[in-house]
Amino acid sequence: MNTCPNCGTVSDGKFCPHCGKLMPVAAEPEPVQAPNPTYTVPTPEMPPEEPVFSEEEIAAHGKLLKPWQYFGYSILFLIPVIGWIFFLVYTFNKKNMNRRNWVRSIWCGLLVLVILALIGAILVFT
Repeated sequence: MNTCPNCGTVSDGKFCPHCGKLMPVAAEPEPVQAPNPTYTVPTPEMPPEEPVFSEEEIAAHGKLLKPWQYFGYSILFLIPVIGWIFFLVYTFNKKNMNRRNWVRSIWCGLLVLVILALIGAILVFT
């Protein structure tokens, strides 16, 4: 809303509706852009951020499994009682994140299969 400098009428238009004079243009405030708190542009005087995991932790806990290890673990998990015990132990073991996450993904796959089997049994027997 602007006030006409000639007659004092308040209006939103470019021209005063009462006297027809040009209304002054009010400067609109520029939108303030909030800084991004998750990222800071590094400057030469800023030291680089430290990694989340050290090299020793990555070497100890992030060791990749070889293809034959996946095969061997799969055969181990098929053994009726001993394999199931290893399967549970490796699910919660923190020594190797890759093996633990792989075993947990098998749990997720088994859960999906059980749910699908239950849905199929319900549909067949009802």
